[in-house]
Amino acid sequence: MRAGTRSFSSGILALMTVLPGWAVAACFIDSTTNATSVQADSGNGTYNCSLVSTSNNKALSAVTSGITYSIGANGRLMWKGDADVDLVSVFASSGKRCNYTYAARATSGMNLSTSDLSAVKGVTFCSDGVANPELAQATPEPISTVGNQCTATFNYDNTSGQPFDVAIGYSKQFEGSNLEGAAICTAAGQKQCINECVPREVPAGTNCTVGVDGHIPLACAPCEWEYPDLPGSGTDLKYCWFHENRVDLGSQTYIPSSKKKSLAVQIDVTSGSNCYTVTVGPLYGGKTYSYQKCP
Repeated sequence: MRAGTRSFSSGILALMTVLPGWAVAACFIDSTTNATSVQADSGNGTYNCSLVSTSNNKALSAVTSGITYSIGANGRLMWKGDADVDLVSVFASSGKRCNYTYAARATSGMNLSTSDLSAVKGVTFCSDGVANPELAQATPEPISTVGNQCTATFNYDNTSGQPFDVAIGYSKQFEGSNLEGAAICTAAGQKQCINECVPREVPAGTNCTVGVDGHIPLACAPCEWEYPDLPGSGTDLKYCWFHENRVDLGSQTYIPSSKKKSLAVQIDVTSGSNCYTVTVGPLYGGKTYSYQKCP
């Protein structure tokens, strides 16, 4: 399968052993935090990083450089940096605190909250001081029509001239490097989005009457639609809910759309071989199809 030809890089998290005895408590955690676990805690001011050790018996200490952060209008913290970060502890004026643990290659996080969801007042970053050798290595994100300008130009057959709507490609060695890469390309109209429903509360007294054309006031939306992009990222991501439910920011309305089907695409890669298996399905009728590809 053909892929795009643009180079790419982004941070991809690696798994870290979760600190013993830690569990999700009253603290908010989802994929946007990039954290592997979270613990509810209490106490104002700088967190005592040395109270925690990682699985390699290295005690944590405070990180004082290489990280920038900001507190959004929702009172939650966003951070990014090139330092080794194993734990981020955020606290509120009330002393309610959440301690987020991070995988070795994590370089950012957003939506970090306090345990009572009040505004973040301060933060402490902790590290075990063991630099990850893979941190500086470029790791790929999928190529897509968004930004990379790849297109699906091959045909169903050699005579029809009918292009595929979506092309999914894969390469074990991308553009002469040792990085593997995937591509999700369309002829036009592709948008990157975050496939998650972040619940929001509908304000009391909101009129959620459905219009004759099916439009509902956006204030009645059960999910957030604007993704909280990191400062300076230059992107304006939306949650997929925004596109699926035809949000119109001009009229501040949306048209509900229920999910009809989910189609999974999986690429299985094995060591010692240049071949890989692409699996698509289940399609309508319940059948799943797999294909071997040997470049």
